[in-house]
Amino acid sequence: MSEGPKGSFRAFAHDMQSLPPFMEQVTKRKTVIEGSLPPLDLAVLRGEFDRYDALSTELQQQASVHSGKLAKLMGKLWDGTTTTLKDLFSINEKLASDKNASLTEMNRLQAAAAGAKDAYMVELDQMKLQLTVTRAALREKEGVLATEQRRNSQM
Repeated sequence: MSEGPKGSFRAFAHDMQSLPPFMEQVTKRKTVIEGSLPPLDLAVLRGEFDRYDALSTELQQQASVHSGKLAKLMGKLWDGTTTTLKDLFSINEKLASDKNASLTEMNRLQAAAAGAKDAYMVELDQMKLQLTVTRAALREKEGVLATEQRRNSQM
């Protein structure tokens, strides 16, 4: 049974002046000092949803005293709302799980890409070194060739 500021809703049902403070306490959302809503926390949201559920159940029972049809309508409305919210909670949990799995995979792929990049950079450096050595050997052979050509032309 939901508890209001001084007791259960049923204890307040006879006194309509007590209903507004009870409803305010049940539906009140916590805010940070600046007045904005806090980050979405599913545990807090589920607790708040449970308070709404208790209030709705109590109001439905009170309405059934005066109008059975109204109570049934309120019950159907609340059942639809709870089903929708439970589906949203499930979807949010799945999305959070998928997000975490995707982040883990992204981090793994980034690490693998960084490793592959490092390997390619090492290979590139080796190729540059080999090219430099080959150019030096070519210059040496060109020098020998030029020397031989001068020697041949002097003869």
